[in-house]
Amino acid sequence: MHCCEMNLVRIFSYYDKIRFIACCFRQNEVLAELTYDEYRAIPDIVEYCRQIHRVQPANHDFNITHPSCNAQELICDWTPDEINRIDVCIDNACNLNCTMCNIPHEFNKEKNELYWDTLYKIKGHHLEVIYLTTQGEPFLNKQKLFAYLDTLSYEEDTHKINFITNPTTLDYDDICRLKAFEDRTGIKVDIGVSCDAISAETYEKIRFNPHFDRVIENIKNLYKFGLTYCIHYTVMPEKLHELKNVKAWWAKECPGLQVHVNPVYDTGKNNGAAQAVQNSTEWKDFLANQGCW
Repeated sequence: MHCCEMNLVRIFSYYDKIRFIACCFRQNEVLAELTYDEYRAIPDIVEYCRQIHRVQPANHDFNITHPSCNAQELICDWTPDEINRIDVCIDNACNLNCTMCNIPHEFNKEKNELYWDTLYKIKGHHLEVIYLTTQGEPFLNKQKLFAYLDTLSYEEDTHKINFITNPTTLDYDDICRLKAFEDRTGIKVDIGVSCDAISAETYEKIRFNPHFDRVIENIKNLYKFGLTYCIHYTVMPEKLHELKNVKAWWAKECPGLQVHVNPVYDTGKNNGAAQAVQNSTEWKDFLANQGCW
């Protein structure tokens, strides 16, 4: 049995180290783990990814296998020299502190500098996709981000830029600018939106952010311009009452937009929440009648 051919390496900050993770849909493997100084010394990050050999770390805490699969049957279906997708997950700064998130979202100057340095170092490799900051909020520094986008070309750098955003920091002008970038360069802008509620009351309870209406307006504008591919909805116990209506609500607001629904993972902030969701009648009914995707 083979994993899907994603040809993706995730560059991931892990405590005070940088890890290179080979990612398939159901299985992640650690390729290398470097200190910040060792990482800075790499002149060509993509070429480094293509040359390093897959190694099993002494600590297997990040060799994650999807629970629906038999890990012993899985092997990656590609080799490092075929890498054409890079996911830059170094900077985890975020403007929110959501109850379901297990990532500490403090601003770290060193990580932030490594993040931007990495984005420029992966240019010029004809990548299929560049994924930006799946650990934090990519639109925190919009000036730097748009300056980076202005340096990209379809022919030399990438065919697609992928973001996951909350998207509380965006406004209409930002969205128009993203659309103009897509039209000018031919590089597809693909935005996944993290929005875990369909009412202001629920949203503000778990996001601690009073701007539900603005978030929905931003999502609708992203949808109107064809810039968003899905809504990511994480199920918490306090949101079970609205679960059965989530897909229908979004089908009305943004017809055809995918909605990815998944249960929360247990973290230091919400231990027991995952089990509570998965044992609930609401979740079992949702899986039976609608499904996660």
